[in-house]
Amino acid sequence: MLIQLFQTMTICLTSYTVERLTFHATVENVVPNKGSVQGKLNKLARTSDFKRILREEVEEHNLVLKDVQQSVDIIYYKVSKLAQGNTGSITFSEDVFTSDELVVLTSFFRLQSKWGLALDWKAIWKKNEKREV
Repeated sequence: MLIQLFQTMTICLTSYTVERLTFHATVENVVPNKGSVQGKLNKLARTSDFKRILREEVEEHNLVLKDVQQSVDIIYYKVSKLAQGNTGSITFSEDVFTSDELVVLTSFFRLQSKWGLALDWKAIWKKNEKREV
């Protein structure tokens, strides 16, 4: 019921969006329902599905895995500092995030796209490449 309420809300990429993603991960029993939002993201980042998705994103964007992985530990802090305009959908871009951070966000949101009632999102790269799910 609560997930359905979240699904119908118009949201933009804010700390709420990432909090909702981690809440959804607890509902799906992917991570335990304890600890901080960043702690839950760190647990998600240790799953085999996330690692696979992250490697795919790193390869696709010709980045260095070790560098990108460092962004996992600070992504919630970074998103919390930024409140983007209300576009009616979750959007993140290289105008606001580094390439490493954008790959981390894309990987987290690709992971949640496999769960029931997943959030719709899009990533916009400076190369005018848009990925929507």
